[in-house]
Amino acid sequence: MNLDFMADESERTLAAFFSPMVLAVLFHGIWVASALLLLFWPRQALFHFLGPDHQGPLTFFLVLAATLIITSYINLRCGRGEIINTGMFSEYRKEAVATEKQRDFFQYALWVFLLHICHLMIPYAPLFVLAAAVSGITWSVFLKALSILLTASVLCRMVGFLMYLLWGRFRMEGYLISRTFIIVFIIVTAVFAPGLSPLRVLYGLQSGMGGLGDKHDMGSYRSYMSVAVSIIVFLMLLCQILIRRHIHREIRS
Repeated sequence: MNLDFMADESERTLAAFFSPMVLAVLFHGIWVASALLLLFWPRQALFHFLGPDHQGPLTFFLVLAATLIITSYINLRCGRGEIINTGMFSEYRKEAVATEKQRDFFQYALWVFLLHICHLMIPYAPLFVLAAAVSGITWSVFLKALSILLTASVLCRMVGFLMYLLWGRFRMEGYLISRTFIIVFIIVTAVFAPGLSPLRVLYGLQSGMGGLGDKHDMGSYRSYMSVAVSIIVFLMLLCQILIRRHIHREIRS
């Protein structure tokens, strides 16, 4: 695989791994999550929270929830190719076609996206471990929480990429639909569809039934994961179809 996309800041790549803009966004996200970890660090030792009538520290949930919101929004923008220096008034000129649109999705873009998502999440790992330790989170809950974070990132990346394939980087339609999606995904589901809300499922994983995450709601987790994975697979197939249509159109022309 050509690895030029890792440092290429031109419009030929949707989101370079080590471009100053991507690294700046990543740094600010880590700063916010770190500030929350310090702000909600429990003032008492963990054993004070033990017992059926006590709720464990919510530090883990708050750090993971903030990270989920931040990384979901970043991946939405990266999928659409927004975090790149395209210059002023770029919407008034013809944009360059990204490499992800010129190669088979399952052979190129999918692996680039997964690598980039890991690149954006790995720096948060020490914060996750610290938050889990001070909140008494079990390994089972910890891994399930990470899977929610991962599926949310992949889902938002795929939605952003679909908007790019349909309208490119600069069309207002793609901008409005992508922002509407993330509002529905993060906020609306938390109010009207708790079983499909990543934030509500994260909270349920930690709070459970008053314990420290050992009796979490498996039904909500399974329903969220099944719906999220199904939508991701559907979006991947749709993106594959759109890319192949573009490639065939380019060959004929």
